[in-house]
Amino acid sequence: MYNPLCIDALHLSSGGRIGMAACPGRGRLFGAADIADNRLERDLAAIRAWGATALLSLMEREELEFFAIETIGTQTQHLGMAWYHLPIADFQAPGPAFEQRWETCGPIVRARLRRGERIMIHCLAGLGRTGTVAARILIEFGSTPRDAITHVRAARPHAIQSPEQEFYLLERHWLGINPFQLPIPAG
Repeated sequence: MYNPLCIDALHLSSGGRIGMAACPGRGRLFGAADIADNRLERDLAAIRAWGATALLSLMEREELEFFAIETIGTQTQHLGMAWYHLPIADFQAPGPAFEQRWETCGPIVRARLRRGERIMIHCLAGLGRTGTVAARILIEFGSTPRDAITHVRAARPHAIQSPEQEFYLLERHWLGINPFQLPIPAG
């Protein structure tokens, strides 16, 4: 039986929306046996019908292959949406490879949101990595880290799953700030 993809959204003042979902094509069970031949096609169609103009996939290549959705990029583009593959290890915060790709993709994604477009973010369960990147985007738009985490969790309970993900957001390491190298105030 096909279970439709659950999409939770964050609404931005620009009119843009950030959608958060579990892995398209995966279904609700954690196993390749749960994958129907056309589940990916149906989930991507649902994402397009929601109004997404871009899909950010945060799963690693091996995960896409395990769940037999390695064609997600071409299928997404075939439906007229942009596809950005920004892999992050499960339960981890974004690493150097993500940061390097985000230097190029991030400004494009933010411009889309400023124009009022809808973007969709997914990882395996749509919680940890998805919530972390959604919160980062909110921070890049001016939210405080705590407010961003609160807004993401209000829209998608249990999002931002690991201490590493929360620390990444609270400390905003992508800005080049190392809290251990900050000057000590003179007292």
